[in-house]
Amino acid sequence: MATDGSLMGSGAMGAASSALQRLNQAVQEAVPAAAAPSPGPALGAGGKTIEDMVREMLRPMLQQWMDTNLPPMVERLVEREIVRLTRR
Repeated sequence: MATDGSLMGSGAMGAASSALQRLNQAVQEAVPAAAAPSPGPALGAGGKTIEDMVREMLRPMLQQWMDTNLPPMVERLVEREIVRLTRR
């Protein structure tokens, strides 16, 4: 589990990064990033939104899930996409 505030640990980050680099090499196309939606109305004097509060509460659970499940999921999907692209 990461202690620097990021959602992924270094192992998960490395595996995901490596798999995505391979996908990028296979596709060699840039995809524009989607615009982020509005976070919603601010609550109270602190200016926190409901989204901010939920994010803080779910962060540890989400981080653990991502560290466990993201690397094999990304690897499987990248391999599938590379196979699909190379069969064209």
